[in-house]
Amino acid sequence: MSELKKSTTFLTNANYNTSTTLLTLFHFESGSFHRKATKIQHTSIQGKDVYVLDGLFQEKESLELRKIMSQKAFDIKVFSSVQSLEKNEKPCRSLSPKDRWQFFSHPPKAVSELFNFFAMIANRLDIEVMTHPWNLSSKMCNAPAFFINFLEEVSFKQAQIGLHEDYNTETGISFGIPNLYTDAFHDCHFVNGDEGKPWLITVMLYSTSKGYCPEYGMGTGFYQKDGKRALLADCIDMRLVFFEGDILHATEPSHFPPNIQPWRISYVFKLTLNPKKKSQNIKKAFYKLITT
Repeated sequence: MSELKKSTTFLTNANYNTSTTLLTLFHFESGSFHRKATKIQHTSIQGKDVYVLDGLFQEKESLELRKIMSQKAFDIKVFSSVQSLEKNEKPCRSLSPKDRWQFFSHPPKAVSELFNFFAMIANRLDIEVMTHPWNLSSKMCNAPAFFINFLEEVSFKQAQIGLHEDYNTETGISFGIPNLYTDAFHDCHFVNGDEGKPWLITVMLYSTSKGYCPEYGMGTGFYQKDGKRALLADCIDMRLVFFEGDILHATEPSHFPPNIQPWRISYVFKLTLNPKKKSQNIKKAFYKLITT
């Protein structure tokens, strides 16, 4: 598994100055990854990127994830955003903080390979790849760097309520990112992925019950600012989705045949891709790396 280095950052938003906020960052280093996706889809939504990758993982890795998750208790409520909580969104279910940390620190094979993938990106692009702070916690909600969402159904109304951004660099991020080509920190307001600037992305791995079909729904819809859907990433077992978290997105409604009870899990990582040189454009370099 990729070596993980720890560091600590600071808050730029006092709303997260609570006893449950944890400002530890994890850096992905020295991992090797030699797999190739069998299918890659790239979409730009108002200048922001989404990548959908299939075929990176093995069947035995999928089975291992299903087995592990069948033994877990998903008893923590998770909301898409503060706004969705206020609108009475039906929450997802997730693991306790202790179980979440145990999963991250001792990951199954598929997630261990994903860590290697992150380290490969860092090495090939000559950048740092690190998580957001382990947990940003306000009085209203938590914003963890890694979480696991368990879903058994989503109504049309809940899908609409859940539309959100994970963060927005132009309105300001809530933690400090070191500037690796100076002795300072990046400003908390910047254009995501602009030349010489960090690129904040969200990475999501789907895991599903046996026999899950894309027609069952609960994939991820990506939307323009006017609310028009620009892309649907269907929920397919072991599908990997990279996207800029300041794209509006939501889990799509479920559509199940009678008398079955499928489920889907998403393993979600919020990452910062941080340039080491002022001249680097990580968005363009990442596109070339993934698509060639």
